[in-house]
Amino acid sequence: MTATRICANDASHVETEEVAATYAVTVEPSCAAPGIGAFTSAAFKNTAFQIQTKTGELPVLPHTLTHHDAKEPTCTEPGWEAYDSCTNCDYTTYVEIPQKGHVWGEASYVWASDNSKVTAVRICGNDASHAEAEEVAVTYAVTAEPTCTEAGVGTYTCAAFKNAAFQVQTKTVGLEAVGHAYGEPDWTWTEDLSSAEAVFTCAHDETHIETVQAEVSSEVTKKPTAKTQGIRTYTATVTFGETAYTDVRTASIPAKHRRTMEVPSAAPGDTDRAVEINVVPNEDRVLVEVSGNTSADAPILISSYDSNGRFQGLTEVESDATVETEKGASSIRIFWIDEHAAPLTRSEVIPLTE
Repeated sequence: MTATRICANDASHVETEEVAATYAVTVEPSCAAPGIGAFTSAAFKNTAFQIQTKTGELPVLPHTLTHHDAKEPTCTEPGWEAYDSCTNCDYTTYVEIPQKGHVWGEASYVWASDNSKVTAVRICGNDASHAEAEEVAVTYAVTAEPTCTEAGVGTYTCAAFKNAAFQVQTKTVGLEAVGHAYGEPDWTWTEDLSSAEAVFTCAHDETHIETVQAEVSSEVTKKPTAKTQGIRTYTATVTFGETAYTDVRTASIPAKHRRTMEVPSAAPGDTDRAVEINVVPNEDRVLVEVSGNTSADAPILISSYDSNGRFQGLTEVESDATVETEKGASSIRIFWIDEHAAPLTRSEVIPLTE
């Protein structure tokens, strides 16, 4: 460094002094900004000269770069393009790629095997690992009652989902027709018990009626005797579905050899004194049931005879009564008597056997 000064009065009067200079970097350069270097002179001996400094700019340093590979954005996080960044400063070529967001597919619904629950699921089209699921309970109701011949409908309905993306689901199932429930039939017989029909009414619907003609058979289940009536049993049988049904009715059979006859008075025009008799065999005797004797003041007499016509006995009957003959009686005769107890008239001989 050389310092010079010239006298203003005489330009030939000149003072000079040369000193050394030193250099130092006063501001280090970086990759973000230039540096500064300074030259400083030594002190002059001539006090008229001042220490001098001279600065100069130092060039910016190159970046120390680190390379970063690109990263694809996800549904929930942004990505970036490939970029470099300086390890010494904030320099970067980073460019962010916005997150994609979810692209949800259609929701699917899975019913439990017993239809007690429904699980709703939806999956992101960008990332199959991103899924939303929710399970809700199910209620059941019969929405169309089945009938005897037509199926019904049962409906399962799930509860509302918290996730508004999921919709309430329903599922219907067919209910089998309940079929007819025919129980025991009502029976209708003709008056003479020769035919019958069974009427079946469905317990589910009383308008469903089936009428089946029965097969009727009969047999004597109790033989008549001389004293008692017999019984004929009629059995009606139908097969309905796979079940056989029967109904039984009975009719009486008159006692054996019982005969009823009208015995008129032998007196012409005496209709008030006619009687009715029932002849009923009774072991070795005969019962004669008398009715219709309207004249209380004039009883009748019944006489009995054996097979040879011999008289056996006489019985007085004042009103309706039953007379038992002697053993071996084969015929009788009725006598009407007046109030004087004298025979008035008599009937023909009435045989007691057919």
